[in-house]
Amino acid sequence: MASNKPSYLIVGAGVFGVSTAYHLITQHPDASVTIVDRDAFDAYSRVAASWDWNKVVRADYDDIVYCRLAIEAQDVFKSDPLWKPYFHETGVYWICRGEHAQKVINNYRELGRKADISAVPIDEARKMYGGLFEDADYAGAKEVLVNRTSGWAAAGDCLRVVTRKALDLGVKYVTAEIASLQIDNDGRCSGVKTAKGAVLSASHVILCTGAFTPKLLELSAVTSGHNDLRAGSRIVAGGITTGMATLDEESYKKFAAMPVAFQENPTDPRTGPFIGSLPPTADRELKWWGQTIFKNTREVVPSRFISAPPAEPDYAQWKVPGKLKEDIRYANRVFYGNKGAAWKMEKHRICWDAFTTSGDFIISPHSGLKGLYIATCGSFHGFKFFPVLGKYVVQMLENSLAPELAEKWAWDRERPDPSLNPEWPRAEMKDLIDPVAALYVPGWETGKRHLKDKRHHLQPKPELEPVPIDRRPSRRPLQSADIRMHDLYRRTSVEFNKNNIIFATSKNDIALVSEYPVPETLIIGDDGFYCISWLGMGSEERLGDDDTTMPASPAGPSQSLNSHAYRTLKPWHRRKKTRCPGEKPACSSCVRLSQSCSYPPLRRPSQGDRSEERLAHLEEKLDLLLSGGLANHASCQETALEEIPDVSEKSYSTTPPAREHSRATSHASTVLLDPEGSNSRPRRSDIAVGICLYFMYCHRQPIWCFEREEVSDPGLLPEELACSILALTSRWSEKRDQLQLNSDNAKTLVMLRIANGTVELATIESLCLLSYSSFIDGNFRLGQFHLGLAFQLCQSAMLDLKSSYDIDDPTSERKKRLFWSLQVLEQFYGRQIGLLSVPTEIWQPRYSSADGGQLELDPKAPPLPKDGLGCSAPNEPGIWNTSVHLSWVWSQVRKYVSNCAQNILKEPWRHDSMYAKVLSDFMETENMIPMCHRYDSAKFYKRKVEELRVNRDYWAPWLKEQFMYHAIPTVLNHPFLYIVGAQHNPNLAIPNTFWRRSSELALLHATWIVRMIDMVVEKEVPLADPFFGHVAAIAATVHLYYCCSAAAKLRHKSNTDFAKCRRFLKGFLSSSAACGALDRSLDKMTRMAAGPESMDVEDWMPSKIYLSVPLMWEILQFNFTEDPHEASLGGLLDTSLSPPVAHEVADESATLEIIVATSPEITIDTADGGQEAPTLSFKGFISSSRHQPWTNSRGNERPGEQTDNLTFNLTQWLYADSSQLTNMGDMGDLGIGDMGNGDSQTAKAWWEDENYSNVMFNHF
Repeated sequence: MASNKPSYLIVGAGVFGVSTAYHLITQHPDASVTIVDRDAFDAYSRVAASWDWNKVVRADYDDIVYCRLAIEAQDVFKSDPLWKPYFHETGVYWICRGEHAQKVINNYRELGRKADISAVPIDEARKMYGGLFEDADYAGAKEVLVNRTSGWAAAGDCLRVVTRKALDLGVKYVTAEIASLQIDNDGRCSGVKTAKGAVLSASHVILCTGAFTPKLLELSAVTSGHNDLRAGSRIVAGGITTGMATLDEESYKKFAAMPVAFQENPTDPRTGPFIGSLPPTADRELKWWGQTIFKNTREVVPSRFISAPPAEPDYAQWKVPGKLKEDIRYANRVFYGNKGAAWKMEKHRICWDAFTTSGDFIISPHSGLKGLYIATCGSFHGFKFFPVLGKYVVQMLENSLAPELAEKWAWDRERPDPSLNPEWPRAEMKDLIDPVAALYVPGWETGKRHLKDKRHHLQPKPELEPVPIDRRPSRRPLQSADIRMHDLYRRTSVEFNKNNIIFATSKNDIALVSEYPVPETLIIGDDGFYCISWLGMGSEERLGDDDTTMPASPAGPSQSLNSHAYRTLKPWHRRKKTRCPGEKPACSSCVRLSQSCSYPPLRRPSQGDRSEERLAHLEEKLDLLLSGGLANHASCQETALEEIPDVSEKSYSTTPPAREHSRATSHASTVLLDPEGSNSRPRRSDIAVGICLYFMYCHRQPIWCFEREEVSDPGLLPEELACSILALTSRWSEKRDQLQLNSDNAKTLVMLRIANGTVELATIESLCLLSYSSFIDGNFRLGQFHLGLAFQLCQSAMLDLKSSYDIDDPTSERKKRLFWSLQVLEQFYGRQIGLLSVPTEIWQPRYSSADGGQLELDPKAPPLPKDGLGCSAPNEPGIWNTSVHLSWVWSQVRKYVSNCAQNILKEPWRHDSMYAKVLSDFMETENMIPMCHRYDSAKFYKRKVEELRVNRDYWAPWLKEQFMYHAIPTVLNHPFLYIVGAQHNPNLAIPNTFWRRSSELALLHATWIVRMIDMVVEKEVPLADPFFGHVAAIAATVHLYYCCSAAAKLRHKSNTDFAKCRRFLKGFLSSSAACGALDRSLDKMTRMAAGPESMDVEDWMPSKIYLSVPLMWEILQFNFTEDPHEASLGGLLDTSLSPPVAHEVADESATLEIIVATSPEITIDTADGGQEAPTLSFKGFISSSRHQPWTNSRGNERPGEQTDNLTFNLTQWLYADSSQLTNMGDMGDLGIGDMGNGDSQTAKAWWEDENYSNVMFNHF
């Protein structure tokens, strides 16, 4: 029976959200309180404004209301044991140029507070604190406010601890990215919808979303149709820069006891209210914040411009423009003068928060939607009130807030002009971006590589000398032979100078790209330069787009900052007309050619003529768009439309476009939707960007749906395919926030195709892209649904039969690529359990020794697509095709791990075990891989960065094959599988020979994975497939074991390799929520393993570790249960179909204790032939808190003699000194040192000199 008890869903885990949750659960212990945030509360880094190194805690406000509230909060900071450890009462030193000091002192006096506060004359103030501020800029200053009762707090640590306390009291925490609000049929806010499509419900939804608030409300207004949801002018997202310098020891001693320093803006108060500096941390890091507060106005949905943080998941933006870095250097000069001249600014960050014109909070019900409440707008002051903010939010929820505060913090109230607020964001971020340094090439390194040089050639070649603008050659079309999307860095020289960029192709075609600012991304295609995406601008200026107007710039509504660049970059050619379209009064083609139009007699076209007429019409409209003449030819266009003969309404539909077929159909035909007349169809330039990003990040890694020439014209793509491409690729563009909108549109269009019976190849391709997009986002349920639906459509089209592929069918190769792309996705992400899971054995590769050892498939299976990249002979399989076979082996590994997780494990050394079967298939597949694709033949490590970038179609699948090759034996031999298996299978007394060999293989291949990671980073290869992140996480878990090794060199090597795996995984977080969940699980497991011995894992040398069993299974299986409700629905199912999930998280608290002897005794007993099994002493798993395995219920360290756990004393040789590893069986022939001579003093283990470059499997 449903409960009427109120429930609270708090969106945002910053100070407003956490304080609200803490006070709610404290005052109402039985309440249902849930926090949802895009980041885990204990994540390594977060984007919350309150998540910072340190924050000021003061009550020095000239507004008496906030002065009183801040004093109240300060009292909590000083007395409450929960908050007290994080507050440092250093005082504040405030250089005042106005009446601020006197107002603050009067407020303290009026509130009856006695404090050590005074206004000090300038001369006297200079001498205070040992003269630390004697060199400060006091020009125009009246006095210095000194308040010794204020100070600062360790903000990030405090936020984390209070959040954990709230969770201990009963608050739930969900990690998810929110896409929009959920509104029920009664017009009430009933919850939120996540980016994965899941719905979190509550009777009270409280937005504590800071700078994200206007954007969230804007997206919710668009999706729901409730326009009054919008924040409008009430809230603006603003940013400010912080920076830190590490002091030398002598400087640290001088400044360690300094107060928080403030200085009212000494130059121009309109730039910002004040600048400041905080005392150095224990790490000797001194912090400043700058004077410039700025907006980032951008188009978050079509035609809607608001200020919002950048679209990247980590919008804290650690890469800070030079102008804002100068802001920090300026703050240093005006505070410390010569004292800080030698300090080097090492860390910079842009912090974002929400502002109101009055500078007040908003703590209020939303007047436009019942059940929705707003608690935000800290204006970078929120942390000072952290302990008490929630108290007043709860009063607002209970309608008991004091009238004065209710009016001051109301959603709807009269607000002052922003010019009266000195803290109002006045600058625009686009104006602060460096013109040249802002340019980046997407995909360089693992993120964005900023070009800092004033002049830089991507690929300088003698024959590609840039041609000055005044010597520009004739404007002939750019042909594919000159430059294509994927050839941007092959045949193009790019030169940057102060004001422009010059592109010169091999045929000496050049164009002035822009003046200021430099574009972020240039897309080049067969029809010229048709898309420019501007970094940091509030809008995008496009070429060849359906937009015909330019957004106003700061220069004024009639003059755009980049209007010259816009005019210059018109495509240099027009599509030639083979005939006059006969438009009246005159067509643009004839006007341009100075000829007379010819008007054929009107006739009613046959059904076969309709597509030709409409294509001609659309072609003309596209030409007008590209020439910018649509507005000028409006009357001509209207006349032309009137002259088009009548067409039956049955010829039109809202379904996506369908290709013309030679055979007649019984249903109504469909036509291309008009790009200008359709509201749902993406813009042509957006599609062009999406196509480019697809070939940069997704093509053949892993999916291979189409080639470039098959999607060369963005305007002709079926709408569902265009939306699917954008749904997949928006994560790598500036329009990331439209990913969900594109995904929803694509799904709707696909279903319309199915409902109308007009499914075509592009429809199934759309499902393939949507499926992969869902897998990247970690929404495996939805991805598997799209994959299953695509399989059913393939089956209906008989694409799963070899006989369906006609040699004369022009789309035959495209069908093969699609079919096998779906198979590859199934191998990597398909469900492994359940009766309806796809039996992957159907696609098991077969081998033929009679035909030269070629890879074969079931005779009935569709043939693999033609792939000759990198092959040395015509009959050799291409790299993508060989990876299909290896991916089948990977699917068997996934099945093996799934069986182990269900305690289905036959002794792996038995010939009929699944381990033996998978290993046999793996070796058989390896044996059939052509030599041309193997490691030593390909010589990836010798390739130049530019060569790899140009030939990424080959190297992307090659890298995946290499990672897969090493991941398979790493997982098969992972020690965790057999440690846990021994607990459940009493027959699994692991023979020492198997244990020794399997553990060595796991370490060896995990080391090879790290080596591949090193090469990928060194060669700056952009990788996007979450599989790479998954492999890195798996390798990290292996190196985690060896961090305990008694062999010093192995221990340090494992620490280093573990850190590399973690860093590599974090490189995927900006684009993949799946890798984000993987990273959180690995971080949690790492913290649990390290325990109190060390929080710096890279210096971690433990004597024992605790491993979370469920977290390890999550990592190995790429399966996450942080939010079982969301995972069970997957954005697909109604709650009535939500499967039970309790059994999946029942063992959440289980941990595995591994105790390692640092000085093992090696006892060799020849009586048993060396077959002694390792000691397994256990009674069960530890049952404890998932987050606190090192402490018992009383908070003390877990006693070492505890017996209710699986204690595993690892086999001695595994962690012994390297000199004791010199007789490891058959390792002598593998280049691992002198293993057979018995000279333990000279022989070395393979890792000691890092000579594993020639270790096992180097030939692959």
